[in-house]
Amino acid sequence: MWPARRSLLVTAVVAAVALVVATGGGASAEAWLVVKKGPTVGPGELAFVGGIVRRPSVLAFRAVASKPGPVTLTVVMSCRSGLKTRVGRQRLSGRATYTKPVRLPLGGADHCAVSATGASADGTLRLELLRSA
Repeated sequence: MWPARRSLLVTAVVAAVALVVATGGGASAEAWLVVKKGPTVGPGELAFVGGIVRRPSVLAFRAVASKPGPVTLTVVMSCRSGLKTRVGRQRLSGRATYTKPVRLPLGGADHCAVSATGASADGTLRLELLRSA
């Protein structure tokens, strides 16, 4: 009787681990599409990426750093829907390589012009503008 329960428990654990791996390690299962990649810049230089995204639902920025260390981004967005325009500004921070979604200043916008700047004192840095898949 006990070996049957152990087998059932092992099967349940294997299924749970497979589910966590399939969803990205338990983190957000959000799939991202790269809209624009900025150039890779050296330590202490200012990295930039920007673009216009039509009908955005969720946007994010990815900072890809070559060495671990703090990376802070300044994000500026201008979203428009019809005659209504809203502007927003956010600061994102993390260590080394990270992906963080941003809050859009206007939900249901026709298009948004977004840009981010940042620097890494420790290594090279590239910024990417992402949208939900």
